[in-house]
Amino acid sequence: MENRIENNLKALSKTVLVNLPQDAQTFTLDDFVEMQEVWIKEESQKLKSKNYEVEGAVEDLIQTICSYQLDQHVEPISAEEIQKLSKYYNWSMYQALLHATKYSLNQMKERICGRRNAPKQVLKPFFEVDVHLEGDVCNLKPSLEEVQSAINRAASHVLKSTKNVQNWNQKD
Repeated sequence: MENRIENNLKALSKTVLVNLPQDAQTFTLDDFVEMQEVWIKEESQKLKSKNYEVEGAVEDLIQTICSYQLDQHVEPISAEEIQKLSKYYNWSMYQALLHATKYSLNQMKERICGRRNAPKQVLKPFFEVDVHLEGDVCNLKPSLEEVQSAINRAASHVLKSTKNVQNWNQKD
């Protein structure tokens, strides 16, 4: 049970749904979003696979419990208790997916914005931005709005990554 259920849940909760190189590599906005789309697509397939593995393991556990021969003096396990067990692990799966999503969004935030309470840290550039000076006017290419839009699109892909992970007992 520990290997098939608990370890898979732990691995799933530690899944990072964003690809954020820590070196000084910079990206154009479109390259950044595309890189995230590809990474998230691969990782969401892993999430889906782990979900099926855990669901199958829980079904096997329930089957083992139900088929175990009890002493005559011991009451059999009720269907309600079996349902509680299944709901518990289904809830645990939801929590693992939620943790992976939150962790991934926080990783993106920390990489792009830096940490608040960190001692003086040198933030490496993340996006390629040009500054154009024309007389008294200073323009950024791409604009801050375009940068924010790219970050929002990447975050949206992270949030949608678990959309294909089906709820248990749900058929395709």
